Amino acid sequence: MLFTPTSAIPEDYAAYLDITLNGESVQSIPLAEPDGLPGNLEDKLSDVQLPRYSTTAWSALISSDYMSPEYKFSIRYDGPIDLNPLDVSPLHWSRPADFTIARIPMVLWSPANTASPVNLLPAAKLAQDYFASAPLRQLKLVDYTPMKFDYLITHANAKPVKKYNTDQDLQADGMSDLYGPARELTMRVSLANTGRGLLDVFGDSSPYSFGTYVGLGWRYQPSTKKFYDTNTGGASGGWTGWTEMWNTLAYQCSNAFIHEVGHSFTLYHFVEGTAKAWKIDSEYPHDGVNGPANPSGFDSTRNLFRTWYEVNENGPVHDHSGALAGKHDPMNGGESANKITCFPQYTAYQAMKMQGWLNTTPTLLSLNGVPGVYKWNNTTRTYSKTAPAAGALEPTGIDLPVTTVMGTLTSSDTNGTSQIYPAIFAKSGNLFDLPDPFSKGLPHLYNDARYFVKVTNSDDSARYILIPQPNILNDKQLRYFSFNLDFRSNPVRLELYHADTGYPDISLETSHVTNSIDIKQPDLEELSQPVSFPKASQPNEIQILKD
Repeated sequence: MLFTPTSAIPEDYAAYLDITLNGESVQSIPLAEPDGLPGNLEDKLSDVQLPRYSTTAWSALISSDYMSPEYKFSIRYDGPIDLNPLDVSPLHWSRPADFTIARIPMVLWSPANTASPVNLLPAAKLAQDYFASAPLRQLKLVDYTPMKFDYLITHANAKPVKKYNTDQDLQADGMSDLYGPARELTMRVSLANTGRGLLDVFGDSSPYSFGTYVGLGWRYQPSTKKFYDTNTGGASGGWTGWTEMWNTLAYQCSNAFIHEVGHSFTLYHFVEGTAKAWKIDSEYPHDGVNGPANPSGFDSTRNLFRTWYEVNENGPVHDHSGALAGKHDPMNGGESANKITCFPQYTAYQAMKMQGWLNTTPTLLSLNGVPGVYKWNNTTRTYSKTAPAAGALEPTGIDLPVTTVMGTLTSSDTNGTSQIYPAIFAKSGNLFDLPDPFSKGLPHLYNDARYFVKVTNSDDSARYILIPQPNILNDKQLRYFSFNLDFRSNPVRLELYHADTGYPDISLETSHVTNSIDIKQPDLEELSQPVSFPKASQPNEIQILKD
């Protein structure tokens, strides 16, 4: 918090920031004098002394625990004469938004006993650096176990769907870039965690602001005995709920990552002409480039300001006219990683757009022990439980260990293309009320569904999950499905069934197994521990539920 007095504070007075709750004092923080103002992160990039953000502002660092509207803030002068305190409580509050980024490594056609090519940026580093650039209450970084598939179901160049057992077979059919299939599998993990994985969805845009699932893929080529990126065509992309990008550490710690994840917050490119189209060209005359009139950022993880202009090892960078070169928004080319942080910060306008989307878009939460879809009311500053998106399932558990199942359906029951992929696992995921093919009264979209999965657990208990898909007759149609199972139930076997009659007249006796697969779950302790930044905490009590 910055406080710039209109006149000098008398020497015999001390200035404090008082924090109260329901009229009771919670904390009193001495204001630091202007020469105690935090410096710039960019001070660490060169030996050049950079100017401070302000030479007149007094300051205090406030714990994020107090950054919610039930707390009141005031400036108090403590001295010989009592003076009325100055109320400095924020006038407006955004949703205290939590967001999950989950990474999904994919390894295709890896020979047995071959060292894994997966190389991920340390989770703590990624979580801190991205949180420092996003308007969030908390960021959670989740890592899935890799998708280790020794085959891929896809169709190349409008050919019938086929099971490809090597990369060479796929290239022989004219498909050299796997961005499309890799993107679909990444989306399926997102869909499983938002209760929509049973639906027939292509090019997904999640209706929830829960998080994004980032796919990073490696493919093995036997001719060279090396692994290559699945995104060989130069494509990388994302939207709400998913991101598919290049796999190298250089890209993971670069503007490429924050740019693609920015799309998951509904951000568009902030390039030439957009400021005028958005009617903000008076504020951003150079589009997605910061200028001296734009707010400087603050890295709340390191308690340092961020300069609005570029700085390198030689100090401030100047443009061709000799003026300071403004930093580029991540959606406008961004900036290179430096030795302190991987990412630049979004411009203030883009951060405002992110907050607007987070405020108005439902999310998945478990509040007061009740999992569900919730929407934020910015007037009452409370969450209200709301209905799932169209076709989506009701949540039954949030932030629990999950076994994620993905598979494909095609017109053939015999050529291996209607199948279930090996399961993947994560220590944090979401569970939903999955439909039973033998129950009555399911929604209309399940009518005439012909496919279902039997799940058998280690205790021999079983359940059945209906996929809303009629008979597939076109040999070029490829239908994906996915869902999450409770890891704690220890599922050990999956069987994919094709029914002779559609729902609601499905019977087990007139259905046949087209594919089956055993599951060998790792020990829970072997799964990567999610990293939260700041550390995990419970939702503020002000978030009262309203039905």
